[in-house]
Amino acid sequence: MEQTGGIFYHYLALRNSLRYWRNYQGSIETFLSEALSCDKKLLVGPSGGYSLSKSHFSQITNKDIIAELDPVARLILKSKLKHNPNWIKHDLFQIGDEPEESASFTAGEFKGLGVERIVFCNMLGQLAYQYPGHSEQFWKNFLSKFLKKLQLDVYSYHDRWSILASKDYLDSFEENFKSLNLSEKMGLKIKDFCEHTTMKKSAQQKVEILDHPTDIFDSMDCRFHAIYPWRRTKNCLHLIHCISLTNL
Repeated sequence: MEQTGGIFYHYLALRNSLRYWRNYQGSIETFLSEALSCDKKLLVGPSGGYSLSKSHFSQITNKDIIAELDPVARLILKSKLKHNPNWIKHDLFQIGDEPEESASFTAGEFKGLGVERIVFCNMLGQLAYQYPGHSEQFWKNFLSKFLKKLQLDVYSYHDRWSILASKDYLDSFEENFKSLNLSEKMGLKIKDFCEHTTMKKSAQQKVEILDHPTDIFDSMDCRFHAIYPWRRTKNCLHLIHCISLTNL
């Protein structure tokens, strides 16, 4: 499972934006318009702006800050923006051995920037891949404590599950998933839903489900805006949760 970012990710974006990503980009547009509506915000990990539309680029102004480690992503995103925000090129996440200490140091980094809102751009579900060697429980503890210590408005769209399977299977899965309402999507038992999709396909399917440690949001006082499928490649589909939290 490749993490979001790096040269291979930009290659995927170039190859798959029209074929597989267009529906996802259209689906998430309303959520991002609301997330970017704050006058002084920090965008964390937007990569080359592949989730953003032209209208979103005009919402990013000189008052804003963008934290992006990938130099190629920064160049691509700079070419799309109408204004010149401030850029952070170093890592704001201070991940050590203890989740509570890591959360305190990291929250301090973010709060010191003086913004009113933080927009996490499909990256909270990627933390376990970017900082390997920690348990799933570590990340759940870290996220819970970090978000509470921030005491800022937070918007995030992030991976909840990733599903690896054949193209035909994911086509069927995506069609079935889109027929659900938000309440049904929020209560989804992913393994049962995958098995149901397999039965409808009437054939034995090899399906791999990756569980990202972002289910912590299920027990937090947050607003669920939407859940969208993102077809990253023909054989890989991510389920993206869009949430917001206000001064926990």
